Amino acid sequence: MPGPFYFAWVDNDEVEFDPDVHAVEDLDIFGFAISHQEGTFPTLQLDVRNPRVGLLAPGRKLWGYLSWDGGAGGLVPLFFGRLVGLPSDLIQEVIQLAFIAQSSTYIDDKLNYGSALKVRPFWDAIWIDPTKVNPVPPNLPDPDVVLEARSELWHIDRVTLETTTSDVLVGEDGLIVVDQAQVFYDSVALTFGEAPLRQINVTGTVGWTQTSVGTLDISAAIGPIKSFTCEGLAQSWPKPGTDIGGGWSVADGSRGVLTNGGPRVWSHWFQVDVFGEIITEPVIDANPGVIYSWATEAVAPALYGWHGIVPIDWNHAQLVAQSFSQFVLPPLEGYSLNISGWNLKPYLYATWAPARDKSEVVSFSLASDCQQIVTNAAGADIESISVTSQNVAAPIDPSGAIPIGDAASAVYFAGPRGDQSLEYLICLARAHLRIRSRAALVEFEVSFPLGVSLDLSCRKSVTILDARLPGGQATGKIIEYQLAMDGSSGQSICKIKIGCAVGHGGTVTTQEGTAAYVEDGYVNDGYTRRDGVFVIPVDGEVAYESLSGLPPLDDGVDFSRMTIGRCVLGVTITNDWKTQFDNMSQTPTPPLGQTPEPSSPGTVIGWCNEKATQIDVEMVPLDGGPFQTSFAPAVSSLMIPKLIDLEAGT
Repeated sequence: MPGPFYFAWVDNDEVEFDPDVHAVEDLDIFGFAISHQEGTFPTLQLDVRNPRVGLLAPGRKLWGYLSWDGGAGGLVPLFFGRLVGLPSDLIQEVIQLAFIAQSSTYIDDKLNYGSALKVRPFWDAIWIDPTKVNPVPPNLPDPDVVLEARSELWHIDRVTLETTTSDVLVGEDGLIVVDQAQVFYDSVALTFGEAPLRQINVTGTVGWTQTSVGTLDISAAIGPIKSFTCEGLAQSWPKPGTDIGGGWSVADGSRGVLTNGGPRVWSHWFQVDVFGEIITEPVIDANPGVIYSWATEAVAPALYGWHGIVPIDWNHAQLVAQSFSQFVLPPLEGYSLNISGWNLKPYLYATWAPARDKSEVVSFSLASDCQQIVTNAAGADIESISVTSQNVAAPIDPSGAIPIGDAASAVYFAGPRGDQSLEYLICLARAHLRIRSRAALVEFEVSFPLGVSLDLSCRKSVTILDARLPGGQATGKIIEYQLAMDGSSGQSICKIKIGCAVGHGGTVTTQEGTAAYVEDGYVNDGYTRRDGVFVIPVDGEVAYESLSGLPPLDDGVDFSRMTIGRCVLGVTITNDWKTQFDNMSQTPTPPLGQTPEPSSPGTVIGWCNEKATQIDVEMVPLDGGPFQTSFAPAVSSLMIPKLIDLEAGT
């Protein structure tokens, strides 16, 4: 009587099982063992009569279906896979063939499936080696990087070859419940693996070059300027391209513009009556366009500190009224001296283009809320993770965006994108803690028909009810299973091994925190930072204190707010027109009868040059650094499911 086990050689693209087509005995089966361990490919060891053919000969089919006819249920596929190679005992009557359930498109399948896993909080490109995500051809991307922060392993279906992932604690394809009557009594065994990790210490470091380019008009902070030496200021005004220090340089358009003025001296004799009205006009020299100023021997040396005859351009004398002017002394009987100064309108544009080294370090510890299975782990229950990234200012986000948003940003972890990077680190530690939380291992056997009917896979969880177990039951993810038929005895069996997390099964909740600087309700949310805000990246499992809004530890420069008030520390004008004017009255005059050189002491020009106006502008330095800011957010314990209660009796 044929069956109940069948084997059919097929092509690799015959992925759909057809009972009418595949119910054949292309091989005489003496025994088999289907084994599947999580994270690996399902395998089939098939004991068959030696067919005495070239199993790997050109043109032969290398893929096969193993199926079982369970009676009422009809023909059920148990395994679909590819012959791995020739057996070592090829001359024997009974040989063992090895098959593997691995699709020919396995790598592409992983990449395609993994693309959907690149989501927050389990994915952040800044922490991933760029060569693994976008390698240089002919190398391929590494599909495993999507699981680094997930407590998941790859899963391959033993019949459909579908490639997915599965969490180590919770089966995505449902929960199987078996009671004590369905389990072979003596097959049940409870053992313990490694002690759960108690804590993961995590340090994440990011670095970038803070860059910004812009121009600030600082003219209003300087002027306008009144001086008797503005002409010299205008001639020596900083030229575009000049480095003025501190990360600043002079931009195009910078210049000092003289709007009117001198220095010019306008003096004349006149007479006034008791009411101050002029009754005598100035005496004008016969030389057209020129008026001469002079002082009498009695008045000039004693009162004005000035002597000599200075030619004045009469064509500019009219500017006295337009610009500023000052009497050396109030009009005296018979004499007046007016001096006209310059008005200067400054145009000064400062450009910045610094490159500052910045880094941030975030450190935290994530503890697991687990039951205790050892009394002294001697440090074996603590691990450390340290990761570094220089990618926050690289175009690695969707559409070529950079994670930091703007390379001029002063913060990363406390900025809009920083929480995602912190959540990834938490999930990275979470994955380690969850995997190690499966400290209790339960093994048992059930009948072969029951095992087949349960459609076992490593994407399912099992609850076994047994009074001998702590708490009377245990739930765990299938770590490994086997469907086998012994060729010698003809007996078939199903073995199952589950891993049980030994947590306390608690949950965490969010915390709204308190508003910083002001009381709650005074301003709308989002206007001010809230201290103590706890965010939950994975529902019910873990919470962390948000870093949003915290300031960096640097020089305080904010390139998004480059204003005069924030960038100009001060403007100092030395020797303004008042100082120059005071000097005119105090400067000694040359001996009577000696005419000084036009620019020497004792002349108007000489007086001014002695006290030339100087402008000093102090800017905020932008060339500081390197800067490093450290953050230490509070993180709750990680809640681990209680899948077996080791604190309960049996």
